Amino acid sequence: MKTIITILIILFPTFAFAESSLNYYEKLSYAKGYDIGQSAKKMVPEMKLKNLLQGLEAIITGTPVTMPPQEERTLKISFANQGTASIKSPKQKIDMEKLSYAFGLDIGRNTKKTLPVIDYNILKDGVTDGFQNIPSILS
Repeated sequence: MKTIITILIILFPTFAFAESSLNYYEKLSYAKGYDIGQSAKKMVPEMKLKNLLQGLEAIITGTPVTMPPQEERTLKISFANQGTASIKSPKQKIDMEKLSYAFGLDIGRNTKKTLPVIDYNILKDGVTDGFQNIPSILS
């Protein structure tokens, strides 16, 4: 994922976008969001968009995080150790709302580190479009 971000940042000025009132950082925010949305849906089809966005928002905008760090770690480790089969297992069902929020927190931290300026509202639009497989406004 870091390679994709690096390539986007290097090549971004050369992309030709449809007429748009978005500035460079808004386009970058949307493109990053679109990538996040598509990747999240492919990695975990059961992902909850609302909760993913809440986690992203908490980190990007600085709103309070509603999940203790230990719970976040435990959820992600449990998911990684058990794989997606555990989501459907009646014995150890993972709370997808909490897991989606935890992923949002993690993705938000990584996004904030890699992008100098992020417009959360536009990032959110990109995440939503990518997650729902809506054609990108930047195509």
